[in-house]
This record gives sequence, structure tokens and C-alpha cells, in this order.
Amino acid sequence: MIRDIDWELIKEIVASEPNLAKIRQLLMSGHNPNTRDNMDQTALMLAAKNGHTEVAELLIKSGANVNAKEYWSGSENTALLFALLDRNADCARLLLDNGADATAKNRKGYTSLMYSSLLGEIDIVERILAKGMDVNAQANDGSTALIMAARFGHLDVAKLLIQNGANINLQDEWGSSALMYAARSGNLDLVNFLVQKGADVTAKNQFDKTAKEMAKTPAIVTILAQTEKGKASDGRGGM
Repeated sequence: MIRDIDWELIKEIVASEPNLAKIRQLLMSGHNPNTRDNMDQTALMLAAKNGHTEVAELLIKSGANVNAKEYWSGSENTALLFALLDRNADCARLLLDNGADATAKNRKGYTSLMYSSLLGEIDIVERILAKGMDVNAQANDGSTALIMAARFGHLDVAKLLIQNGANINLQDEWGSSALMYAARSGNLDLVNFLVQKGADVTAKNQFDKTAKEMAKTPAIVTILAQTEKGKASDGRGGM
């Protein structure tokens, strides 16, 4: 019998060690692969959140909707977004292989490109870019994929995003840019790269601070000060 909330199936999916044979049997006997729990999360979302890739594969083969959204909490996350939020990259790869919408946004405007950039999963970033995701899309708070990569120190992802047209100087709602986050985190290599690619060292956030003033290490302060001085001397400095 197919029920609106299939607690028997859900219980198996959220187990710490799911019984694949039991789940397969339940699905073959007519249990609903698109059932939702009382929090409006589908069986596939639960598998993705818990990192149960093999369970997710069984659900997809049984007809689970890979692009359903969760509305009860207002998140509007899909299974792909849940997988990335919970750092389950293998589940994310499976979902992308099976038609997950790489361009979907949640209620806060975050995308799979932003979350995969945060995680530093460069192969997932590549796949999402190849599916046509806007590299400069901004969340409701102004965050971009590049800003997320910079906040968490992923130089290789930052390079890939810029190669694909990322605007290096976009700022979030606090006025912070990728360079500011890299400077604040003390990531010298990332700061060097962003400066070389033309990041604006004179930009200020809403607290009237530049990347140099946010820098955590003397080496970064020196690099930014030298760049600032060079721009001022050739007439490219701020007014």
C-alpha cells in the first residue's frame, strides 16, 4: 500500500547503517519512493543528507523525483542542495548524474555552485559550470561562488571560477569581496592570486575597511600595501 508518509521506508533510510536489501524489498513491493516525512523532506533528501549514496541510487531507480523541493521549513532545498550542505559529495555526484537541476536555488538564493565551491569539490564545480550555472549568481546576502571559495581557502576552485568569468570584485551585503575574505583568513597564496587577477585592493566594506585592514598576517598586509601604493602611483588608486 502506498501511503502519504511511509514511515517504514523512512525509518530504514535514516538508519545509521541502512539495510539495502530491506529498502529494495520495500520499494519493489510498492512503497512510495517519493514519500515525505513530517518535515516535508523526501526519502531522497533524507538519503542525500545522511550520505547514503546507495540508498539514493535505489530511490532514483524506483522513480524518486531528484528535483523535488522541501517547503515545510521554508528552505526550498533540493536533494542536491541538501547533499552539498551536509558535505556528502558522492551523493551530489550521483544526483548530478541523474538529472538534478544544477541551477536550482533555495529560498536564501544559494546554489549548488556556491555550496560546492565552499566545499572545494572542484570536479563538482566543473560539472555545474558545464551545465550552464551563472558563475556570478548572488545569493540574497550577496554571496557568490567565488566569495564562498575565498572564505574557505579553496585556491584551485577560485582559479576555475575566474577562468569561467567570475567577477573578482563583487561584494556581499556586508561589502566584503573575495579578496577581503582571503586576507581575513590569512591565505597568502589566494591573496596573491586574486591581486594578480586584478582584485581591487582599495575597495571598502560597510565598516569602511579594506582588505589590508582586515588582513591577519604581516605578509598579506605587505602585499596589499605594495599593490595599493603601485595603483596610487600610476593613477589607478581610489579617489
